[in-house]
Amino acid sequence: MTEQSTAVDVGRRGADRAPAWWRVASVAGWLRAAATACSVPAGTPRLRACPECGHRLFAPTGPGVTMRGECAGCGARLGPRAWVLELAVTAALAALVLGPRPGVELPAYGWFAVLGILLAAVDIRVRRLPNVLTAAWAGGVLAGLGLVALVEHRGGDWVRAALAGVGVAVLFAVIAVLRPGALGWGDVKAAVAVGAVLGWLGWAALYVGFFVAFGLAAGYAVVLLARGAGRRSGLPFGPFLVAGALIVAAWWPSVG
Repeated sequence: MTEQSTAVDVGRRGADRAPAWWRVASVAGWLRAAATACSVPAGTPRLRACPECGHRLFAPTGPGVTMRGECAGCGARLGPRAWVLELAVTAALAALVLGPRPGVELPAYGWFAVLGILLAAVDIRVRRLPNVLTAAWAGGVLAGLGLVALVEHRGGDWVRAALAGVGVAVLFAVIAVLRPGALGWGDVKAAVAVGAVLGWLGWAALYVGFFVAFGLAAGYAVVLLARGAGRRSGLPFGPFLVAGALIVAAWWPSVG
């Protein structure tokens, strides 16, 4: 046996003995790497490496961003602030698990929470919701809810969820055309996933979820104005859409 193969075997045995918290930390690192890669202006290629040292964000040895929000190679500041992404994801998943969501629904809602918070982090930094993430977000939610519909014979609920997602997206598109700047096209695409997870719970949940989202956004806008921000200051709406949907999903009773 060569020294190289021996080293590989030792590394694998070490990975097998790695504590659970380290595996969780690795997942958080990949989320941070994704947030960093996608936090670029529209029309700009996604980042593949640290701008300072060239350390890869996605490497076979692990993510290139630490949970402190630093490059794993040179320590340069990258991605969201330290621990914010991890705490937000943990809190959202805990609320869903401890709430009234049946276990069979949790994969779809967990997918919504994780990618939604990732999208919110990107929106806060660069005021955009990348197509690749919004498409995966909506697709995963509809697929997850579709599986629940097949298992529990809830085809009507899935149709309502799909109609809600498409309907809200069309409404947002009309607003974006009639009132440029009120909503971005990223918000239009994000509305598919948000509308679907709320529509699955019923039409009333859909209305309440968007009411909460707009209420949170309005409250934040008032705070900004009170602090002297201009009326034309950019306001990322994605985080409020995600927050409104998660708040409702965490306590709304199941209709199944």
